[in-house]
Amino acid sequence: VVNHARNFADAVRGITAPNAPLVEGHRSATLCHLGNIATLVNRRVQFDTVSETILGDTEAAALEHREYRAPWHFPA
Repeated sequence: VVNHARNFADAVRGITAPNAPLVEGHRSATLCHLGNIATLVNRRVQFDTVSETILGDTEAAALEHREYRAPWHFPA
C-alpha cells in the first residue's frame, strides 16, 4: 500500500509515471461505484459505457454525482 500511495503522489507531482494506466484506475473505480449504487437501490443498473451514465433509473442516476461544497464545483 505504501509503494502504491508513493507512486500516486509522485505521479501527481509529475516526478514519475503512474504504475498503471489511468484509464484502468478509472474503470476499476467506476465498477466499484456502480456496485455500490446497485446495492443502495437494491437492483441492477444499466450503465452506458460511452456516455458513462446510468440509464433508465433516475434514483440510481442521482447517486452518480454528489453536491460539492462551496467553493468547489464540477467541472473544475
